[in-house]
Order: sequence, then C-alpha cells, then structure tokens
Amino acid sequence: MPRVRIRTKGTKSLRHKSAKRDWFFRAIAFLCFCAIFSSCADKPPIPEKNFVEIYVQLQLLDAQYAAQPSLQKTKADSVMKAFNVNDSLLNSMLSWYSRKPERWHEFFAQVQDKMNETKAAYLKERR
Repeated sequence: MPRVRIRTKGTKSLRHKSAKRDWFFRAIAFLCFCAIFSSCADKPPIPEKNFVEIYVQLQLLDAQYAAQPSLQKTKADSVMKAFNVNDSLLNSMLSWYSRKPERWHEFFAQVQDKMNETKAAYLKERR
C-alpha cells in the first residue's frame, strides 16, 4: 500500500514562525543570564567592610596568640563563624582581589585605619 502524504496549507510557515519565536526567546534568556552573571561576578564574595574587619581581627589574633597556635586556630574559627565565613569563601575573596589588584591599596588603607582605631581605643581603655 503506497504512503499518502497529506499536506495542509501553511503548516511549514507556522513551524517556521514558531522556530523564529523560540530563537528570539532563547536569545533574550541568554542575554538576561549574561547580564545577571556579569553583575554578580563584579561583586566581592564578602562585603569589603566585613572583609576588612575579619582581616583585622585575624591579624590581632595572630599577634595575641602567636605562642599558642591551637588557641589561635580556635579563636580564628570563632571570628569566621561570627561573620558567617569559611575558608573557601576567604579564598574566593583573595582570588577576587587578585583579579583587581588596584583594590589592594584601598583595602590595606582601610585595614590600617581600622588598626589605628583599635589601637587608640585600646590605649584609651587602659588609661
């Protein structure tokens, strides 16, 4: 028995319009995804103000507990827990700064200011 093809008028053009529409929506979705991804990639994993505070506290712990490494580690873990940060997040923050070396200068200026504030508060408290 021979095959019979039934053609309906305009089926091909409907499929063609549908394919164009699908392509358009896929392109729009891709552009939205790229825009969202690029805006997220520009932000640091940890807010810079928090990173400065974490760094200062970890540096102070290094100085205070240099002779007691196990206690220093425990204290550092509690600081990181207080800021809801883990080692991988700190590493990703360092990686973010390495991609933006011009930001290191600003970061260390903020750290120096925070250290000076902490030192002044400590000296005032001791008097």
